[in-house]
Amino acid sequence: MFGSLLWFELRGHLRRPSTWLYFGILFLLGFATTASDFTFATGGLVRRNSPFHLTESYAYLTMIGQIITGVLAGTSILRDFDVRVHELVFTTRLTRNGYLASKFLAVFAAMLLVFFALPLGTLLGSLMPSVDPDSLGPVTLWNYVQPLLTLVVPSVFFASALFFAVGAVTRNQFVVYTTGFLLVLGNGLGRNLIKTLDNDQLANLLDPFGIRSLELMTRYWTVAEKNSHVVPLTGFLLNNRLLWLGIAVALIAVAFRTVTLEKEPRRLLRARRAGTPGTARLVPRVAMPGFSQRFDGRAAVTMWWSVTRFHARALLRSVPFLAIAAMVLVAAIMNCVYADQTYGTRTWPLSWLMAESAIRGLPGELIVLVLTFYSGELVWRERQVDLAQVLDASPVRSASVLLGKLTALLAAIAVLDLCTIAGGIAVQ
Repeated sequence: MFGSLLWFELRGHLRRPSTWLYFGILFLLGFATTASDFTFATGGLVRRNSPFHLTESYAYLTMIGQIITGVLAGTSILRDFDVRVHELVFTTRLTRNGYLASKFLAVFAAMLLVFFALPLGTLLGSLMPSVDPDSLGPVTLWNYVQPLLTLVVPSVFFASALFFAVGAVTRNQFVVYTTGFLLVLGNGLGRNLIKTLDNDQLANLLDPFGIRSLELMTRYWTVAEKNSHVVPLTGFLLNNRLLWLGIAVALIAVAFRTVTLEKEPRRLLRARRAGTPGTARLVPRVAMPGFSQRFDGRAAVTMWWSVTRFHARALLRSVPFLAIAAMVLVAAIMNCVYADQTYGTRTWPLSWLMAESAIRGLPGELIVLVLTFYSGELVWRERQVDLAQVLDASPVRSASVLLGKLTALLAAIAVLDLCTIAGGIAVQ
C-alpha cells in the first residue's frame, strides 16, 4: 500500500501544470546565466560556463527557488485536508509513517525534477551559437553536475524537510509561507557576520544554501582557478552541508514523531474539548435596539474603516506576522551593529549610516513576498472560512471591503518599516 500511495502522489505532482511551470521558470533562469549577460558572479574574465560561475548561479537560484519548494512541499500534506478526503484516508490500514514517508518522498522527487532544470538550462545556454565564444570555456559535463550534487540537492532536501514538517505539524498553509519569509530574513544575517574576519565559521554555518560557504572558499581564488577548478566538498562547504542535512533529518524525525492521523492537530482538539461546556445555558431574551439604515457616502467611509480595523487587527496580532516583524527588527539591529565596521575599519554610527543600514533589514524581495501572500490571504479569507456568501449578501459596498483590505495591508507594511526604524534608533 505504501508503494501505491507513493506512486499516486508522484504521479499527481507530475500531472500538475504548476510543476512543469516551475521547471520552465528555473530552466529559463539557468539558460539566462550562460546565454546572456544575466549573471550572479563577478563577471570580467570569469567564463559563463566555468565551474565557479555555475556553482554560484546554482546557489543563488536555489535560494530563490525555495519559494517553489514552499509551495510544493509545504502544501503536499495539506492537500488531503483541502479536498476533504483526509477522514477517508485515515480510515485505511496505512500507517502514520507510511503516510508521511510517501508524501515526503514524492514531493522531494518532484523537487529534484524541478531543480534538474538548472543544469539543463545552463548547458543549453552555453551551446547557443549566439553566445560570444570568448565568454565561454570548454563544455565539461561534470562542471554542470558537480554543483547540483554538492549544493542544490542538499539545499532542496533541507527546504523540503522544513516546509513539509511545518505543514504537517501546523496544517496551516499560511504558516508555511511565513516560514519561507523567515528563511529569507535569516539567510541575510550571514551577510553581516561575514564582514568581520573573526566570524567566518559562524557566517558559514548560518547559511542553509551554501552561498557564504562558496564566498569564503573562493575569496582568494584567481581568475584561472575560477575558470578551471570545481569547488570541492571540503572545509567550509562540507561543514555547512553536514549541518543542514542533520537539521533536515531532525525536522523529518520531529514531524514523524508528532503528527497523528487525526482530523485536527492535538493542540486544537484539546482546546476545543476544554472550551466545550458540559451543559447548555439558556440565553435570556434581549430586546434589539432600534436602528435606521443609511447607504450614503458617510456610511461607505464607516464601512471602510470597520473593514480596515477588523483585518488590520487580525493581521497584526497573528503569530506569523509577529514572527516576521521580530525577524525584521533583528535583521535591522544586526545590519546597524555591523554597519560601522568593514574588515576591521570602524566608523562613527552616523544617522545616514544607521538609516541606510536599517533599510537593509527590510529587503525589497521580502516586501514583494509579503504583499503577494498577504494580499491573497486577505482577498480570499471569506472563502477560506466559508463566509463568502454571507459577505456577498450583506449591505456592504464592494469598494469599502476591497479598500479596507488594501489599507490593512499597507498598515502591515508600515509596521514592518517601523520595526526597521526602531532597530536603527536603538543601535545608534
